[in-house]
Amino acid sequence: MLVIPRIAASASLVSRAHGLLAVLALSLGACGDSASGSEKDTSTPSDSTEDTTDTAVDTVDSGGCANGASCNDGDPCTDNDTCDAAGVCRGVAKTCDDALACTRDSCEAGTCKNDLLAGYCLEGAICIASGTALADNACRVCMLSGGRDQLVTLGDGAPCSDGDACTNNDTCQGGACQAGGPLVCTSNDVCIASACDARLGCVETATTASCDDQNPCTVGDVCADKACKAGTSALDCDDNDPCTIDACDPKVGCVHDAESKCNDQNPCTNDVCLPTGECVNTKFVGACNDGDPCTSGEVCDAAGTCGGGGAVSCDDGNACTTDACIPRQGCLNLFRTQDCVGETCGPALCDDGESCTINDRCIAGQCFGGKTSQCEFCPVEGTTKANKIVSLLVMADGKTGSGLDIDQNPATCAPEQQCGGGVDNELALLAAFVNPGITDSIENGVVMWIVDLRNATFDGSPFTMAIYDSQTIDPSCDHLTATCDYNVAALSFDAQCQPYFYFDNAQIRDGKLTAGGTDSLINMVLPLTGGNLLGVTIAKARTEATVSTNAQGQIVALNGIIGGAIPKAQLIEAVGNLDPASFSLPGLTPAAAAALLDQLINSDIDLDGDGLPEAASVAMRIATIPARIVPE
Repeated sequence: MLVIPRIAASASLVSRAHGLLAVLALSLGACGDSASGSEKDTSTPSDSTEDTTDTAVDTVDSGGCANGASCNDGDPCTDNDTCDAAGVCRGVAKTCDDALACTRDSCEAGTCKNDLLAGYCLEGAICIASGTALADNACRVCMLSGGRDQLVTLGDGAPCSDGDACTNNDTCQGGACQAGGPLVCTSNDVCIASACDARLGCVETATTASCDDQNPCTVGDVCADKACKAGTSALDCDDNDPCTIDACDPKVGCVHDAESKCNDQNPCTNDVCLPTGECVNTKFVGACNDGDPCTSGEVCDAAGTCGGGGAVSCDDGNACTTDACIPRQGCLNLFRTQDCVGETCGPALCDDGESCTINDRCIAGQCFGGKTSQCEFCPVEGTTKANKIVSLLVMADGKTGSGLDIDQNPATCAPEQQCGGGVDNELALLAAFVNPGITDSIENGVVMWIVDLRNATFDGSPFTMAIYDSQTIDPSCDHLTATCDYNVAALSFDAQCQPYFYFDNAQIRDGKLTAGGTDSLINMVLPLTGGNLLGVTIAKARTEATVSTNAQGQIVALNGIIGGAIPKAQLIEAVGNLDPASFSLPGLTPAAAAALLDQLINSDIDLDGDGLPEAASVAMRIATIPARIVPE
């Protein structure tokens, strides 16, 4: 819809408009000024405008009259007509103002008129705006009725206000507002008293009562300024034991430390406190701990020195982690992302232990191999309790409703300046790149993702929910709107017949489905333009969705978000290995696209706990319809 702004016409605007009309007239051949010799209007327009409503000067007695003499100006809407010094009869406009803001005051033929404006009712000399009740009767309301605003009496039971803020649920009865029950004013805070004021309702005031500031180390706490203030006395924690160090912990109260009293910080002495409070520290020879988490097997020698320990093994048996011991921290097992030979680096390689897989590599701390046709066939039992994904879109920002809080930190969000509420979706910039291909592939049936909901429960107990790739049995079935039959694709499973994409902790409670979390890892293949596929691993994978059911209690729709974090190195590698046909921009190569993403994408999620983010958050919105899985 085209919206044309309304502009108040000023003199200059009118002048410019006249000039424009003149140009149009000359260019189009204005009517009445043609070559045929039609009559022309030769009158000259006045440069001034004239208000003919009331000139306040009437020259009926134009013959002249004596200054100050009574006269008649011929206008019935003026009073006290008198001749002025120029001999002109002038009258004073009749006063018709009724002092009411809701009337239009005027004089016609000598008679004052006070017409009620639209949107008002008049009760005596009081204006009542439409939708407003009388000040002394809330059940008499000005409202549009019968084509005009008029006072209407509300029926019995209609809500109203009796003017007393200390009554609740007032209703109209017999045309008058009757008070309901009393308004109960309560306070759960001992430092605040709540009482009802007939004009203001519940009003809170401060008390000076005794209270508890939740710090066990303070005594005599008292209320002040509506808050509990610490007392002036401290809790006495002296246990009269000379072998303890007594103190008060604000979290737990009194603590009595017997370990620190005689500890000389030498791991090669036995520290003893005598009943008198005297400390005795005796050297010994034997096993000790030097305090370094990266050594073990230390022994105290005769000189009282702890040493001789060996290095702690931090090997976690996972070929996809780099294992090391950090002083004062202990073992850290960080994700391997690359293998380098000289200055050339490639993906971190591994062996998943399966002979039927190829191209094994480390992703997010786990070894993944590509499944081949030599792997065991994984059958799937049929079920009518499935849904098909009919829409999947990478969200284009990180604002509330567009994603999930993947790092569980409400103070952070992504992408920068396009996010809020703790939502993490750093890969929002990929939305324009991948969404057209995903949508096209779903609509054309190139990919068909099926959500297996056969184990779904509705009491909050956990169940397993898997998502499979599939194909329709009947190609004529409309897979975007109809409930169709599908076979599950064998490549939906790894070599151990575990689904690549599944949650084992899905829960449904109060119509909301949640699944996944910190330890969830799923694999997805996103279809791109031209039929190319982008394989990604999503760590910390989570989903939240609204669940819709039919009369039989079967799930017929899921609408929600799948979110997580994709290791940046894996994403850059996957994009760099794409077919050039995946890119719609002329001249854009996979290598150039990978380099561009590397520059634009900021890692915002720390997957292995080393304090350094190495993955980028992502959020995808899904929608589903009912489907059936049929075994092959």
